[in-house]
Amino acid sequence: MKKENYEYLASVLEKADTGPVIEEKEWDYQYIGAKTKDLIKKYDISWDKDTYVPADDDLADRLYQAGWELALESGVYCRNTKKQMLWTEDELKGIIDSGPSELVVGTGDDEVVIRQRRPEQPSRVTILGGAYGTLIEEDLFGAMVEAYAKEPLIDIVEPPSIPTAFGRTIRIQSPWEVMAARRESDLALAAVKRAGRPGICIGAAATSGSEIIELAATSYNAYRQTDWHHTSFVSENKVTYADLTRAAHFYLTGSVAHTFCDPIYGGYLGGKEGIAIGCVAGPILLRATLLGDTVNAGPSHAHLSCDTHADLLAAQALSFQAIARNTHLLKGIHIRPAHGPGTKEILYEVAAMAIMGVTSGVDYLKSVQSACGVNMGHTSPVEARLCARVAHASEALSREEGNALVTQLVNKYQDLIPTADTGIHFRDSYNLETLEPAQAWQKIYEEVVSELRELGLSI
Repeated sequence: MKKENYEYLASVLEKADTGPVIEEKEWDYQYIGAKTKDLIKKYDISWDKDTYVPADDDLADRLYQAGWELALESGVYCRNTKKQMLWTEDELKGIIDSGPSELVVGTGDDEVVIRQRRPEQPSRVTILGGAYGTLIEEDLFGAMVEAYAKEPLIDIVEPPSIPTAFGRTIRIQSPWEVMAARRESDLALAAVKRAGRPGICIGAAATSGSEIIELAATSYNAYRQTDWHHTSFVSENKVTYADLTRAAHFYLTGSVAHTFCDPIYGGYLGGKEGIAIGCVAGPILLRATLLGDTVNAGPSHAHLSCDTHADLLAAQALSFQAIARNTHLLKGIHIRPAHGPGTKEILYEVAAMAIMGVTSGVDYLKSVQSACGVNMGHTSPVEARLCARVAHASEALSREEGNALVTQLVNKYQDLIPTADTGIHFRDSYNLETLEPAQAWQKIYEEVVSELRELGLSI
């Protein structure tokens, strides 16, 4: 990807160094908390609590205005300098308008194009599949990536993270991060080649750490410019030099940049109405600050961590609709269920999120951070397979039809979230020789597919 607007990038870095000084507590309480409360009232952001996929275009547009105002007036907080980063309305509009409305990722026969979609638009949604944000033992990493790459409906593979490199513990901000970056990329590239998809776009780098890992992974003979490179905010709408370093590196190397934020339900944004505003402001500011080619706001419940909680569904749906109706930003959904592999409930959660996102106009779906990504190895390609099938079956649905289906699915899992079964490890859910689902897990999957058909989804 050719990117040459270096002057804009320089202006962003300058904002982090020259903006007004603000204490972080003041930022949290005043610029996020108090401002969001005012915007909820000003723009009358409210909806029926039993509606999970709203179909109110006027509400979606008011939500966009509220999110835009938060982005414009509060901006972004740089934690390293304690400076407020602000944009004029013309600057903000210019950088949003300059974002791509379609994006080519991957190479050769494995190339795919992520395209902008609108609510209820019957066009193809892009599917990301992988164990992103979840640790897996180093010796199983390659097998897991290969298993995901073998799924024909997965367009982009998101690898898990490794806790060791060449058997050694990875220490943050040490040379071991460089070793981890190369170990991960070598294993991932070999895995997709074994799967017969050498050019498929890969999420890079998946192993968590400092900016060292990302820079080392996006380097000679490691992850490629056409892969999916990550940088993000700290909640809420805060950035660090490390985040900006990643963004600058991706931009200057012409690499695809995926940017994301995780608004916290029950935090400074407040409840579901505040989360909806945050899920609009966040992507606007991700594009402005980190020059994201793609943007994603994946809210997290303060106590339960998942984003499939009933209160979060409509907040996300409305934010997707708001962005889709008012910009051409390439936006996606981050599926983080409470349950884990081997349970029916995780498949209900995944299906609900996929239907909600597709009918609300998302362009891609990130699937699946199973069991909230906190249990080593508790993820499998079956969840991503179901996500893809449900998503494509939902492409012709109206929001009203989507809401009816999501309502039925929420009733199947919502009460179980606080005591969610985190499921089973990859080695138990899959045959490690054939890289096919274990018989018991396959049976559960087929039962849920049948249930979805009985609910009225043409899967």
